[in-house]
Amino acid sequence: MPDKLRRGVARPPEHLATRPIHRGYPLPYFVATVGGVPDFRVADPAKFDNCRRNSLCWVCGKALGSHKVFVIGPMCVVNRTTSEPPSHRACAEYSASYCPHLIHPQAKRRTETLPDDHLNPGGQMILENPGVTVLWESNNFSYYTVPNGTLIDIGDPIKVDWWTEGHPASRDEVVPKFRDSLERLKHLTAEHYADDPGERDAAFLQLGKQAYDAMRYLPPGM
Repeated sequence: MPDKLRRGVARPPEHLATRPIHRGYPLPYFVATVGGVPDFRVADPAKFDNCRRNSLCWVCGKALGSHKVFVIGPMCVVNRTTSEPPSHRACAEYSASYCPHLIHPQAKRRTETLPDDHLNPGGQMILENPGVTVLWESNNFSYYTVPNGTLIDIGDPIKVDWWTEGHPASRDEVVPKFRDSLERLKHLTAEHYADDPGERDAAFLQLGKQAYDAMRYLPPGM
């Protein structure tokens, strides 16, 4: 018997509607198969390359149109960097509405059963859910290589939307999470430059400029 959508999970948008249903959710294109079973925690590197080369949606795997939307966290708004290619807007909004990892901030990511040979995305992976999701539409993004993989400079946005727990987020919901993420970035920066105070101070100065710029993309106040 084919798997069915879970109660409370809406019918997916057109592009995503052709994806198989696994464990009650549409199976995203990027998900890797581990031991013959899709594992939502693991992204398939071959699919990353395919999305990059052929301008495909990270969520449904079909050709992107004019609206290319990154599903990111607040740290990515500050450093303008992500490890996941863009999606259709409808696929991105559906993810922000129903993806269990995105809508349940308190849920813990299971790591104990990950395959030994799985590859983390490029850069430094943050496992914690920041509590808010950002839909960052951009057409001037670019890929670049780092020692452990490939990252994406998401560029300047055309449109920015904030979501939390499956619904559009207010400024009051976003600001505390944005501050928490900024503190995490400061901590990572201090760790990275622990042996070079001069470089650390320069990095903090740059981070401050990036944070100031990122604040203009927060939701408006009442």
